[in-house]
Amino acid sequence: MFNMQTCYSLFMLLSSLFIAGCSTTVPHNVNEHFYDYQHITNELHALTEKNAPFVETYVLDYTHEGRAIMAIKIGKRANPIQTKPGVLAIFAEHAGEHDTTSLAMGIMQYLIDHYSTDENVSRILEKTELWIIPMMNPDGVDYDLSGAGEPFSWRKNRRRTGEATYGVDLNRNWEYHFETESLPEMPKNYSQKDNPNYAGDKPFSERETRAVRDFLLAHKNIRILLDYHSGGAGFMQGAVGCFNGRGSRKGTHPSVDTFCNNVIDGFAEAISDPDDGRPDFLLTNREDAASILRQRVPFYLRPFVPSTFFQEPGTAVNYVYDQLNIAAICIEMFRDRSFFKKLPDSQNKLTKNQIRGFLRLLTVQTTNEDVGFR
Repeated sequence: MFNMQTCYSLFMLLSSLFIAGCSTTVPHNVNEHFYDYQHITNELHALTEKNAPFVETYVLDYTHEGRAIMAIKIGKRANPIQTKPGVLAIFAEHAGEHDTTSLAMGIMQYLIDHYSTDENVSRILEKTELWIIPMMNPDGVDYDLSGAGEPFSWRKNRRRTGEATYGVDLNRNWEYHFETESLPEMPKNYSQKDNPNYAGDKPFSERETRAVRDFLLAHKNIRILLDYHSGGAGFMQGAVGCFNGRGSRKGTHPSVDTFCNNVIDGFAEAISDPDDGRPDFLLTNREDAASILRQRVPFYLRPFVPSTFFQEPGTAVNYVYDQLNIAAICIEMFRDRSFFKKLPDSQNKLTKNQIRGFLRLLTVQTTNEDVGFR
């Protein structure tokens, strides 16, 4: 049985556990293995030129520092537009999660390379309008790779918020229970401009979140949102949760609930690597997720795992499922302790595992025609 409130807060807890001692030191030359804004802009331009009109690049808006927020559409054009069910995947909402952008590029390249030779890939792209935002937070990405601090450490964007403070956590800036005060310390954490989780002074105060929100509002055929995140943790491969329209709009599209509940187990299984050595991806929807997590974390972190959880405000998946009734899946990929030492092989392995789950999810989606449009 699934428990959505547990799901919300477990992702916040897992982020806290990284800070509590699960992260690894990142070498300063690691940026040569990952995409900055100029690098990805050049590659997307080349992909579009070589594969148009099968691959199209759109600019949703520009950031505070003038960088484009780009969305890539892959597949044959529908006529009329938006007649095929849509899937949107977003990456690098948090600046320092560069491995998610590498994953996005790997997914796109795989689909392009296999479209004409793999019957399943061909069928997926014939029946699905696929959109990918490979770098939602380009200002933050470039800052994180600039050498100003340790790579993979900056979380927010780069809009100036005070005399000596910069940035808003984009995944706390969505309009979902934005004023929630479920715990006494939450308002303090989220309202402090120098806090890594600073949510902004109001929902959608940031150009990046407004751009993606407006895209979703304009594309009524989007059925599934995939929101990819990452962090450093040695004790398991990751966590995945499906947010499926059980908020204030519950019952509007019951087929969305059914689809989400049916697909998440297989998705988690597909992205888990049997050769990893760490426990598989944790299904955060499970009512016993906290108990399972307590068994997995190192003993010195078990006191940080509470028996009850608060609802996490301001996240993309919460807004999307509650306000738009879209099945929303959040994937937290945990890098192991040897990830940076084994680059690029470790990134290639991560990408391969995630592609397996991505294809499985889209395969199921193409056979579920009853999943309702908004």
